[in-house]
Formats: sequence, structure tokens, C-alpha cells
Amino acid sequence: MTITLNHSLHPTDTQAPALDQRFDAAGAAWRLLALHARSEAAGEPCRCRAAQRLRSQVRWPTGHGRIPQRSGAAWRAEFNPVADDEGWTALLGRHALDTLVAAFRRTLRDVGAQAPLSAISATPPSGLRLRALVRPVSSLCVEVVGVGPVLAPVFTLPGPAGLAVDVWRQQLGVRLRETRETLTRRLLAGDAQADEEYLRHVARYGEMEARLAVPLAAPCTGPVTLTFLEEAELEQCVRPGEPAQYRVHWNFRISDLAQPPDPGLIAVDPGIRTLYAWATRYGVGRFDSPLSGSWVAPLPAPLRGQVDRVLDVGLARLSRQELLHCRQVRPVLDAATSLFLGHRYLALEATDLAGMRRRQLDYPAFAEFSGLDLHMQFLREVVRHSDGIRQGLDIGPAGTTVDCAACGGANTMRYSGRLGRCTACGTRRHRDENGALNVYTRAARQLGWAA
Repeated sequence: MTITLNHSLHPTDTQAPALDQRFDAAGAAWRLLALHARSEAAGEPCRCRAAQRLRSQVRWPTGHGRIPQRSGAAWRAEFNPVADDEGWTALLGRHALDTLVAAFRRTLRDVGAQAPLSAISATPPSGLRLRALVRPVSSLCVEVVGVGPVLAPVFTLPGPAGLAVDVWRQQLGVRLRETRETLTRRLLAGDAQADEEYLRHVARYGEMEARLAVPLAAPCTGPVTLTFLEEAELEQCVRPGEPAQYRVHWNFRISDLAQPPDPGLIAVDPGIRTLYAWATRYGVGRFDSPLSGSWVAPLPAPLRGQVDRVLDVGLARLSRQELLHCRQVRPVLDAATSLFLGHRYLALEATDLAGMRRRQLDYPAFAEFSGLDLHMQFLREVVRHSDGIRQGLDIGPAGTTVDCAACGGANTMRYSGRLGRCTACGTRRHRDENGALNVYTRAARQLGWAA
């Protein structure tokens, strides 16, 4: 059983074009494959070499045809030499190109055996991910092949996932140090071949070895144990009128998953001032936000009377975020993990983050800053892959705050600050606890229970 968690990257102004270049190369490679497939389906014999020469043509084959369905090995045998010529292999690596070819083959399979040629899209599908380009080298950055270390909030990974990454990093660091020690002994013994190998190793891994030389985090005890898988994926997210954003997807295998001690239902309503409000058959409770003061980082001003220096504001902000998360937020989220996964049924309010971003609300930014978004991904993924020992329910957010959880009155709650009163029955309740109780009632109804 494998789960996937994703978070954003924070490339610098010089790194962003290098990332864009890699996805532009992936788009060009996809276009070449699509032209090849359309030409072949139209009965115009065309191999990747021919498509390479013809791809500047204005007219693409149209009509209906038999969509080519061949093995991945056959596609790669034709495509790889062209990828080498075009420089795509140098930019993306063979493994990433293999995943691109596999994604293209899946698209052809979904199109079917006979279909309009226009069904073979000339552009990659939205959400295309490139594999084997990124790996975690510290809590503050990842290494992107050919780009170097890119800032990323790796420290926001939930406890079991963060521990799995730390174990992997420690093992990689041990392997690299052992390799360097071996090369050092050979070099000092006069081995001429070791000289070049030593230089290549230090040039490639020297900076990474320093980042990996960190103590292993304390073991995390909880209901789930994860193992980090190296098949990380890089995704480009494009919104109209905005620069491309990048996210990294980490994959983990569930090594051990404990049975939930409580066979009942727990309902969860996420928020800002209250990270989570929850409700069970026994009552309600809250995990209040431990962040003191504003979570938005101020912009450091230059000091007067001193030599101007280049300030790495991105690193400073991410370091501040790591400090607040690790010292204040993570203990709360770890406690929430133990409570929530200790129940057989977990109902989560299905927060519409995309809609909130369009309305320019601050919750999506807070959820990413605090790690709450990643934690909710983690809860959903673990429950979804629990092999039947847990069940998850997504509950729509409409009315959970304004409907009264006591009498069921629609839009009857009126709030003063965080406390509210129902105009129909007079019940007084904290707004987040009222939301959690409504999530519980709706989830119980879905399960066919009496709330």
C-alpha cells in the first residue's frame, strides 16, 4: 500500500526558468510522440526520426484511424535516440523520459483502438508529473537534478512521513561517506583511475553530503509506520496569468498500520484559530492553533549604516516557518494524528481550497504554512489505504458553520467573535465545535446511524 503527499517548492528567480525549461522539454517530447502516433494512425508511415523532421509542419493528420498500441519497450527504442539528439535526456534523464512515454501510452490506451486522430492530444495532460528528478536532502530543501538545491518545506511532512524521510537521508549519507572514504584510500594509494572518480564524486555529492550529515529524528510512535520510496515526482501547476508553480509528490509505503482502538466515528472540522475541531459520540473538543502572533512573515528591512548585503529572504522565511512549525504546530498535529486515526471512521470536512484561492481568502496560505494541508492529505491517504480497517468520509462544507447542530435550523447561528447563538433554539456554542458537530451528524447519516 502506497500513499502520496505533496507540497510546494520555492525556487529562486534563477531556478524557476530552469524548472520551466524541463517541462518545456517534456511538452516538446510529448508533441513529438503525438505527431508520431497520429501519422501512424492515419496510415502515413512515420517513426520518431521522421516525426522529428516533420514536427514543424502546420497540418497534423486528421480523420479516424487505428490508434497504435505497442509495448513501452518498442516506443522507447524509437524515442530514446531522438531524445538524446534533442538534449531532452540531458535535461530530464532517462527515467523521467520513460515515465513520460508510459503516460503517453496510457493516454493512447484510454483513447481506444479506433478513434478520431484529434483524440491524441498534442499537449501533455494537466497534472503531468516527471519522476526521478527530485529528492529530499534537508528539512529546508530538495535537490532537483540539473537545478541544484531548491527551497521546500520538507519539515511540514507529518510525523511518520518525516521520520521515513530522515531514515532515508541518513542511509544515503552513510552510503556517500563510505564511497568517499573508499575513493580517498585508493587516491592516496596512487590509483590513477580513483583520481577522476574522486573528483566526480565530490563535484556531484560534496554539497549534498554536508546537508545529509544531520542527526536522526527521535522515533515517532503512532498508529502508522511508513517507508520512504525514492520515486518522487515533480509537477508543474499553471494558472492563467500567473507564473508556473511547482509541487513535489513524495511516495511512501505503509509498513505497519495498527488497528483503531475505537470502533466509532470522529468528525473533524479544520480551521485557522482552531487547527481542528472534532466531535465523537462522547462530545466535542478542539486543537487550538499554538501560533502566537501573526503567522505571515514580515519583510526584513536593510540595516542603515552598514554595507549592503544580498539577503536570502526566501531562506530566512522558510527557516522561520520551520521554527514555528517544529516547536509549536507539530506537537499539536501529532496529537491529532493519534486521536483521529484511533477511530474506525474518520469524517473530514471537504474544504474547497481552490475556491478559497479564487476568492483570495487567507485559509489556503495558512493551511500550507502550518502544514495543515499536508496533514489532511496524510489522514485521507492513510485512511484510504487502510485495507478496510478504517473508512473515510468527505463532508461538504456548505452550512456547517451557520446551521445549528442542536436543532438542525438552517442558517440560524449568529456569532459574536467565536461564540454563537441559535436564533431558533437558543443554543450557544463555539463556531468550530458547531461545525464539527454538523460534520458528525452528516457523516452519521451517510453511515445510516442515528446521530
